[in-house]
Amino acid sequence: MKGFGSKILIVDDDAAIIDVLSLMLRASGYENLLTCTNPLAVAALISEHDISCIILDLTMPGKSGGEILTETISSHPEIPVIILTGRRDVDTVVHCMRAGASDYLTKPIDLDRLIESIAKLTREARSIQM
Repeated sequence: MKGFGSKILIVDDDAAIIDVLSLMLRASGYENLLTCTNPLAVAALISEHDISCIILDLTMPGKSGGEILTETISSHPEIPVIILTGRRDVDTVVHCMRAGASDYLTKPIDLDRLIESIAKLTREARSIQM
């Protein structure tokens, strides 16, 4: 990922969204991607890989993105989480940001905004780790 060894983890139960995001991020120079369509597998992936940023959908079967956000912030507060969802209501945005989300973006995907957010958050994470 642009000079940083960690991976971006993309979590969405819709494989087509993951494919589009992966193509867009790779075209923007982010090669080190990990994808997950099963929300129940996220915790294991985080513990097995060096994750620099998570892009997370909210509405998924089995385990919601909100639950994953809470668990991730609790166990790995150093990993920034970007919520990327179709939900646009203010209450959801406020809830996610209070729960520890680093950013909240809505679908359809604004690639420039997503790239800007990833770059800023991974840069901040690296400076904290140093």
